[in-house]
Amino acid sequence: MLFGRSLFESVLVRMEEENPPEEEAGTEAPRIRGFTSGFVAPAMEGISVSLHRIDGAYLDLAEDPVSDIVPENGEADAQDAAPPPLPDHLSRQLPAEIAADLGLAQDDSLETLAEKRRVFARNNHPDLVHPAHREAANARMTTANLLVDQAISRLIASRKLGLL
Repeated sequence: MLFGRSLFESVLVRMEEENPPEEEAGTEAPRIRGFTSGFVAPAMEGISVSLHRIDGAYLDLAEDPVSDIVPENGEADAQDAAPPPLPDHLSRQLPAEIAADLGLAQDDSLETLAEKRRVFARNNHPDLVHPAHREAANARMTTANLLVDQAISRLIASRKLGLL
């Protein structure tokens, strides 16, 4: 620091002294002429857009809006209410079974563990199953993530200890 200034500030001062800024008389910053801030339309207090107009626009764009949203008899069919049977992979909830499905091995690297996590999520994510089976899928994903996190922790710890 020179005389209470940082090196950067000293360089800037020296550059300004060597190359004084050219001042042009009569130049103004460019402005957009036309609309001013008074153009904003007045709004009712606390209301920006009425919801019935948004709903109406959505229904206007739908091909057959009422039949898509509300069934004819007003309630779901009995077949739609019955969930499909639980897939076999969702019944495998034990950590050992999930570890086998993940294919965890001692020689897995961080990259292979991340890839195994992605593949497992792609095949087992709760959003991809029937809503009645989401709890089982969520528990399965939670256990899988825990197992992968533990494997990553063990891998990092063994690297720090020099075991790998």
